[in-house]
Amino acid sequence: MRALLTILLVLAAWPAPACDRQGDGLCDEPYIGSDLCPLNSDVADCAAQQVWWGSDETAIDPDELFEMEAGRLRLARNEIFARHGRRFQSAELQAFFDLRDWYSATEGEPTLSVVERANVAAFKAEEEAQAQDLPHASGLPRPRASLSAEAWYDDGSHTAFEQVNGRERQVEVSAEGAVRERLVFGDRREIWDLMPADGQAVIYSPWYDPKVMLRLPAMLVLLKPVAEGREVVAGEAATRFRLAFDEGEGSFWRGRVWVSADGVVLKADVTFRAYEGDSAYDGHVAFELRHIRRAPLEPVTPPDDLAIGYAG
Repeated sequence: MRALLTILLVLAAWPAPACDRQGDGLCDEPYIGSDLCPLNSDVADCAAQQVWWGSDETAIDPDELFEMEAGRLRLARNEIFARHGRRFQSAELQAFFDLRDWYSATEGEPTLSVVERANVAAFKAEEEAQAQDLPHASGLPRPRASLSAEAWYDDGSHTAFEQVNGRERQVEVSAEGAVRERLVFGDRREIWDLMPADGQAVIYSPWYDPKVMLRLPAMLVLLKPVAEGREVVAGEAATRFRLAFDEGEGSFWRGRVWVSADGVVLKADVTFRAYEGDSAYDGHVAFELRHIRRAPLEPVTPPDDLAIGYAG
């Protein structure tokens, strides 16, 4: 976890687009994403990509799957069988795995390990929970709102954003007046820094930006939320959650967030300790939403006309 909490960013280089199989499903939606092969990405070998690396060897924490895209959950679950060569009745699944250079179809039903069976069950459980719109085990609701609002931070900065089902299109204004346009995909746990003038976008994890991270229920579930009670915040009924994450190696996230019934984080006051290399980094984030307006909005989708690089 310490690596995830590292604040230092190292920007990726910008080679020419590498995926030469656009249009055949290998690099198209719904498979675009930092773990797969985004259109115009700097991923070196699209065919070698896996949906969830290591799911055949390492048990998956169900919290890591909360709000993951439904299409990707299905692919990740079936990928476990695909590694053993299973043939799929679904033409869509068969076509997807036929494009992987590591897939080799065989006859018969594969025998899964204990870890693999547990991971299949974890993916399936999240698929079913999403279909029924069930909250996280802590009571944290899934983000289902369509709204515009402004987040005002205690450091003087503010962010205007439009949010649809946990995805955001936002314009951030620093205390000094600098403007930054970003897209936030809670279901992918990704932030996209947009630089259209350069024809580029950089993707990185919300762990690198606590001010954004604390507004995403998909990230909050990783910080061990505990429901404490109900309050009215910004004119709306909210549940107050205490964050109780303590890694035991010095990293912690402590404080409270207030979340509406439809998964909007209305307020936060959180202190944390992360790492820059081996050096501890202490921080504090406090904000409250203003000018909340619920209304139908266009879904937030990734751009397909920008070269994509990664930071990490």
